[in-house]
Amino acid sequence: MKIKFAFIALLFGLNSGVYSQSTKEPKKIDKKDVPKEVLITYNEMYPDVILGDLYNTPFYDWSYDYYKPWYNDWYDDGYWGYYPYNDAVEYEYIEPENYEIDFTKGGMSSRALYGPSGKWIETRTEIKELPTAILDAAKKTEYGQWDKWKIAKHLEKVESPSFTGAHYRVAYRKGLTTHVITFDNDGKIISKKKMEKKK
Repeated sequence: MKIKFAFIALLFGLNSGVYSQSTKEPKKIDKKDVPKEVLITYNEMYPDVILGDLYNTPFYDWSYDYYKPWYNDWYDDGYWGYYPYNDAVEYEYIEPENYEIDFTKGGMSSRALYGPSGKWIETRTEIKELPTAILDAAKKTEYGQWDKWKIAKHLEKVESPSFTGAHYRVAYRKGLTTHVITFDNDGKIISKKKMEKKK
């Protein structure tokens, strides 16, 4: 049975209101519980890379990601998750249907997401610095005014078969406001999400 409830949550987007999101917390699983098609695709993509933690999980946007430590740096003053932000989200619980494989390669932590048939959905990697092209592009936007905006330490590279090259997510903070910006491979801003912490 699906259960709906209102929950104080992160402001998703630039407008106020109540948003609907289907989600369920990921469940940690054993290798034997992962479909062989998923493991085959993973091994083809990342040969000789040891498996880390495995999860049965829904597909989620970063703003609904239950693995809060991954994005903790994007929330100021030790705030985790949704609680500091205005508005409510109506959650509809559904059974997780995808699989996440966490791994480390080249000293960087990554999380690869696959469908039950083994189809690759995306891979998120925590990176130490942005490519020069992305940094140069950022400097030409309002976020390049370093005296006004502060950049969070956590930087994320996203790869997916749904787009060419890589996307990069960066959080910029000014006062009580945080903007999470996604740049495409050419440094163009393709999405912007605004979060405002309660005063």
